[in-house]
Amino acid sequence: MAVYKHGDESSSGMEAALFNIQGRYPEDGSFPMAFNDIQASFDENRPLTYNSGVVCEASAISPRTEVYKYGMAIGITRGSFALQGAVVRKERMEGNRHSFGYSLKNQLVVLQIGLEPFAEAGNSGALVLIEGDHHDSVAIGIVEGGIKGRVFVTPICDILRAFGCSDIKMYQFNNLKKGSLSGDSGLDIDDSETMDVNN
Repeated sequence: MAVYKHGDESSSGMEAALFNIQGRYPEDGSFPMAFNDIQASFDENRPLTYNSGVVCEASAISPRTEVYKYGMAIGITRGSFALQGAVVRKERMEGNRHSFGYSLKNQLVVLQIGLEPFAEAGNSGALVLIEGDHHDSVAIGIVEGGIKGRVFVTPICDILRAFGCSDIKMYQFNNLKKGSLSGDSGLDIDDSETMDVNN
């Protein structure tokens, strides 16, 4: 299933796809070790994980919150929200590429910390996280793209609502039962009609 919408003054625009994993299910929410784990403040004793399935509404994010994401090519990168006054800044992401125009409203804006960019080409769809309880992560959105050092992130709760998730939560890997994932998100992942992207 896929969704694309501009968004409006009260909702985020998005371009996202949902797919059903048929085999080789993840065993847990651990990310592979990256070449820069230690520089990113993760190590064997405190690995980058996302086991909880906890998500955060964009409205609950505090200004100056540090975020991070994982990418195979550039490893773990950190960023911080751009601010407008005392609130996290939201902008419209617009562009035109290969005769394809796009416009996504109400995107979170993330700026790099230090010299390394927060995201590069090929990082679209990467999950953006903040630190949660017990060294686990909390999802806040996915990378949509970037322009001139600003990375645009679509809020994860808006994406889950667009896919019809009744319980705004992702999978909890600690709820594995005999090798199958439980459907905590409220979205029936076995519904073949829902998963047919050709409709």
